[in-house]
Order: sequence, then C-alpha cells, then structure tokens
Amino acid sequence: MYSALWSPGLRQGDVLGELPFAISSNKVEWSFQGSVTGTVSQQAGYAFVRAQPRFVMVVSHDCEFNENKRSHFLVARIESIGKITDEEREVLIAGNDVMKAIEEERHVPLDTFYLEPIPGVFEDARRVNFCAITSFAMELTKEILGSKKAELQHDQRIRLRNKLGVFFGRDAEDIPEDQKAAPPPKDEGGPAARVVEAEPQA
Repeated sequence: MYSALWSPGLRQGDVLGELPFAISSNKVEWSFQGSVTGTVSQQAGYAFVRAQPRFVMVVSHDCEFNENKRSHFLVARIESIGKITDEEREVLIAGNDVMKAIEEERHVPLDTFYLEPIPGVFEDARRVNFCAITSFAMELTKEILGSKKAELQHDQRIRLRNKLGVFFGRDAEDIPEDQKAAPPPKDEGGPAARVVEAEPQA
C-alpha cells in the first residue's frame, strides 16, 4: 500500500501527523475587542475551536500544490477502526477500489478509505474519514512536510482519488418544492449581540 520512495513535496494520499485537527462543537468560545476602560466592542473577534493532535491524510489533488494556485490544502482525519469482523474488514478493503465495487454492484462504505498499519506510526489498521476534513495554509507546507509518515503507492493514490470523486459526486434527489419554505428572517445579531458592557474594575 505504501511507497518505499517518497516524493520531494506533499502529495494526495500522504499520511501526516500528528497535526492539530480542528473539531467544532456546539460550544464555541469567542474573543472580542476591548479597551483599557473595560468597554467591550460589539464586533466579534475570533472563534476558538478545539484542535486535537491527529493523524491525517492529504486529500487535495497533487496539482493544488502548484505555486500560488491555492491558499490552503485539505486533509481528512485518520481514525481507529475498532473491533470488526474479518468479513467487515474485507468489505472495507474492497471498498478502496470503488470503481470495481460499482461494476460488481457491491455495497461498500463511500466515506472511508482503508489504511493498513504503518510500522512505528500506528500498529493497527485505520480508516480515512471523508466526513472529517479541515484545511491548512499553503505557507505551512514545508513545515508540515516534516510530519510526513507515509506516501501511498501510485495505484493506491488513484483509488483514493476515484473514491473521493464518487463520495463528493454521488447523485442525490432534490427535495420536493412543497416541502421547502422561505428563508427565516435575517439575524442581525449573531455572537456579538450577546455581548454586554464589562463592569469597570475597582
């Protein structure tokens, strides 16, 4: 699955880690502009989101790393599979070749790319979760390259590319017009609307 030789830069399918992977939740901390007198601005500053160290896989296409083409590149979270049966594992492995699975009309999970263990990195088989994706700035590419743990063989990279295409490009039926409604009134407040003036310090 993994190449014995590595390319000089980042490529689609590279395993990196561990990197801070932002995970949003229903609780977000906000920062706001303030003054020395204790008055808080109504303008929200930054939202703080938890970022836990995770192994990730590059899912941006190789050409996205061409100079000055993109400001960010995408990575997907690598997760433990847990205890599964041999039959379930075989389905995950077969699912990596999604084009063959489609041809054979075989049901496989589309949101997963199966990974074999990487000695010295993780000793158990894992999966790439296409439903958990975040971005990193291109200006961090050289620094992040130092965290590279493995590079896919080219045939495996093609399978990854095909599966990403199927996952994001699969058909979906539209919702009937009689089940749709007009958008709700625009909220003029947002996070800043909950801000109150800070009490002066004694």
